[in-house]
Amino acid sequence: MKLGDSGLKIDPTDKIKKYAYWERLKVSEIVNQALREFFEKKKFTK
Repeated sequence: MKLGDSGLKIDPTDKIKKYAYWERLKVSEIVNQALREFFEKKKFTK
């Protein structure tokens, strides 16, 4: 990426990459939450 042409034209692949990144982030958030709840339940049943 050359200096000076940032922000003038938006690269669609860049948009897709950002979107995919946020989607993965959201998914990992959900997975982490589920794991947290799972382990908390395990703790309480001991």
